[in-house]
Amino acid sequence: MLQWLQDMVGTDDGKATWQILMMHHHPYKYSYPTVSEDISAVEEGSELLDIIASSGIDVVCHGHRHQAAMFTRVNNGWSSPKTFVCAGSVAVGANHRRAGEFPNMCHILTLESREETTRAAVGTLESFAYNSRDGWRPHEYSPLVQIDGRQHFGSVATVSNVRDALKVIVRDTMSTVGDEIAELPDFAVLPLSLRCLPNSDLNDLLKDVIDAEEKGAVLIGQFPEMTAIRRAVR
Repeated sequence: MLQWLQDMVGTDDGKATWQILMMHHHPYKYSYPTVSEDISAVEEGSELLDIIASSGIDVVCHGHRHQAAMFTRVNNGWSSPKTFVCAGSVAVGANHRRAGEFPNMCHILTLESREETTRAAVGTLESFAYNSRDGWRPHEYSPLVQIDGRQHFGSVATVSNVRDALKVIVRDTMSTVGDEIAELPDFAVLPLSLRCLPNSDLNDLLKDVIDAEEKGAVLIGQFPEMTAIRRAVR
């Protein structure tokens, strides 16, 4: 089977527009909400990852776990960063979803472009959760399902990279806008590394950077909506 997949995907020659690998089990081991070993990853996971790494595969989609997740990774020797999407489950019993704490979910994956430097696939994942009162609604980030209703992917920036990008934005905003309230750039024009963060993580980091760069300044609003900084009272 692995040889068949290797023959099918070939190498990353840039000819295919997009390559998506869809499978049931997952090549990586995941941590669980409770302390236990993930024994459901495929046995040949490391060999499969070697094939994925050298191929033109852009996105790996899998299910099985019922706990939706998404991340983009790259390691030494990989042809480009790869995005892994763990889809939530649809129409399974609550006993298969941690007593119902993982909602039934569905997703829409959109591929938009390539990151110029890394050649990573860039796009969005829209996630919808179901409850008996409201039906299907955009998913709201939670401690157990840590993705937003609409989240970007394609960046492999470190926390340090993200902080540096936020520092530049805060400094530029405060130096060019002289009003008491300085409006930050629209979410849509932020660097990809920032747009790929869950909104709660982005806003928490932004508050930390504002506190460090502009003592006494206050963040007004939150991304992805209109966001501004109120200058400190002197």
